[in-house]
Parts: sequence; structure tokens; C-alpha cells
Amino acid sequence: MSVSLPDQIRGYEAAANKILKEMDAAQALPDLARKQKEADCNRRLWPIYDALMKLTKLPEQ
Repeated sequence: MSVSLPDQIRGYEAAANKILKEMDAAQALPDLARKQKEADCNRRLWPIYDALMKLTKLPEQ
């Protein structure tokens, strides 16, 4: 069974929102810990961004 495109997008969006909440919470951390947490979150966000770009890419004309 295949997952619909809107459901795939919603799944990626939920994952990205969870990571973004972690980044917001990291603002309360000391400087070094905050930077490490932000770097970790960014590393986890890029694959989601890439997947969304591939899913939503319009066919070339």
C-alpha cells in the first residue's frame, strides 16, 4: 500500500516541527551546548528539506 503525497508531506512536516521545537528549547542552554544542539538539529533538518524538495518538484517542461 502506498502513502499519498499529502500524507508524506504531513509526516515530514511533523518531523521538522519536532526538530524546530528542540531548537527553540535550546535557546535556554549555555552558549556551547546551544550551538551543539543547533548544529545537530540542522543536520537532521537537511534530509527532511531534501526529501520535501524531491516530493514537491514540478516536472520540467
